[in-house]
Amino acid sequence: MRLLAKCIIPVIGLFWFDASLNNWFSESKEKEKKFWEERESLSSHISQLERELKARNITVLS
Repeated sequence: MRLLAKCIIPVIGLFWFDASLNNWFSESKEKEKKFWEERESLSSHISQLERELKARNITVLS
């Protein structure tokens, strides 16, 4: 019985560790995705503002 417990406990620990890593990776992927979406949104907004300024013949320093 002790041998069985010595085998099962490390296996359960490995499954728990794997689940923790998967959770961490999914959270970091979500943060990275959000970062790139916000970056793209800001880039698009800046481009739109530059076009509006150029349409009014205002020089943009970039």
